[in-house]
Amino acid sequence: MACTLDGELLLQSVFDGELGFGSGGSEHGEYTGKTEVTPSRETQILNTAGLVVNKNIKVNPIPSNYGKITWNGSYILVS
Repeated sequence: MACTLDGELLLQSVFDGELGFGSGGSEHGEYTGKTEVTPSRETQILNTAGLVVNKNIKVNPIPSNYGKITWNGSYILVS
């Protein structure tokens, strides 16, 4: 967030003018996509680059129906 100052600053440390907070002139749009994601076998991309995200992004736990696959060099074990 950028801060802009417009007015006169007197020697007595008193500000006379306007104080504004804003984006500092940068043009960023707002992210309006999904903000809750559950892991899947496919890559998921939330296209947030260059955008302002106003909500937390929640990543859900891996669903319990997903199996764990291990390879011991001889066989595959799915648990």
